[in-house]
Amino acid sequence: LDYVLEEEGSLPTLAELLDRTRATTLPKTTPFPQADDMRRVIDIVDAVALGRESKTEIAKLYDFDQRQADYYANAASFLGLLERSENGFLLSPVGRNLRSGTLAHRNILVSELVASLPVFRDALVSILEQNAAPDSATVERWIINSTMLSGATPRRRAATVLSWAIWVARTLGGRGGDPDGVGTRS
Repeated sequence: LDYVLEEEGSLPTLAELLDRTRATTLPKTTPFPQADDMRRVIDIVDAVALGRESKTEIAKLYDFDQRQADYYANAASFLGLLERSENGFLLSPVGRNLRSGTLAHRNILVSELVASLPVFRDALVSILEQNAAPDSATVERWIINSTMLSGATPRRRAATVLSWAIWVARTLGGRGGDPDGVGTRS
C-alpha cells in the first residue's frame, strides 16, 4: 500500500498515553490475537478500506495463507478497527477514523486502543515502570487469568502482547525519548 511521508506532530509519552486511556474489557466475540506485526495489522485495515474484504483477497495481497490472513484481520477486529461481514471484513467506525487521519493520528489511535485492553495495558505499565518488556511467562499468566485460553495457546498469544506493547512504546519514543529504549527480557 502507498504511504505519504509527513510531519509527525506531537506524540504523547507512554505515561501520558496510559494516563489518558481508560482500561476496558477484552472483546468477547473476537479471538485473542495471534498477529505479531502491528504494521501488518494496520495494513490489513487499509486493504479492507480498498475493497479487499475476504480472507482470500487479503492472503493474496500479502502472499500468505488464509489462516494467517484471518489472524491479522481478526487482530484488527479485536482492536475495533474492523467488523465481520457476510463477505469477510468491513471497516468499523473506528477503522474509518483511523483511515481519515495523519500518520501521527493513526499511531496515537492504535496506541490508545492497545493501551485500553487488559494484558496489553499490563505490559505497557511494565515497560513504563521497568523500562523493559515483561518476560513471556508473566504475560502468559496474565492471559490465562484474563481469558479462557489454555495449553500452548497463551504462550503463542504472549508473543503478540509483547510485540504490540513494544511497538506502542517505540512508536511513542520509548522511555526518555529513545525510540529503541525499550528493552526485552527472556
